[in-house]
Amino acid sequence: PWYWVLQAMDLSIWRPAHRLPGKKRLLLVGPFDGQLDGAIKGMPQGLLAARLVCEACGLKLVRLNQFDQAEEEKRFFKATDYRHGILPAHVPAIYQSSDLFFSCSQAVEGFGLPALEALACGLPCVLSDIPSHRDFDDTDDFALWAPPGDPVRMAKHITELWHDKALQAHLRRRGPEVAALYEKNRSLDRLESVFDGLLAGFHVR
Repeated sequence: PWYWVLQAMDLSIWRPAHRLPGKKRLLLVGPFDGQLDGAIKGMPQGLLAARLVCEACGLKLVRLNQFDQAEEEKRFFKATDYRHGILPAHVPAIYQSSDLFFSCSQAVEGFGLPALEALACGLPCVLSDIPSHRDFDDTDDFALWAPPGDPVRMAKHITELWHDKALQAHLRRRGPEVAALYEKNRSLDRLESVFDGLLAGFHVR
């Protein structure tokens, strides 16, 4: 048997800013793997999409990664603001200071935590249309969906979202609603119920 226990999020930390900063900051999170085919994060394609949309709309790419920016990554597109080695307590502020978020992960992604963090922060999101993102909620109205591995179509969706203020407002409302499903106490209650059920199946001899 298997049991689904939701990712736990501290929504006192991961929460929306009072308003979007209006600084044209497009946030892209995750390591650069450099593989054009079979990559988990799809970062090469995502960087190509970012270059297209930043050049067309005047957006500024913000990259968040645990590692320093690789020279190979710069050949795809160099971020305006590159952050690495950030203490966990300071990470939510980077999300909250951004205007849009997009994820370019491929279908093999296990769980898209950065995307869920962005939703919790009320960031309007363009997400790759993959199972791990779709599984956040039973609805599909909490993000704009783009096919993974297609930089042109990803850029088109980001551009569409940037120009559609009504859609941005809708996504800013829906994101935190979806993230609320993963509130830490709710997740802990679910975990406890699983343990209670398992213990109930044991018999003392």
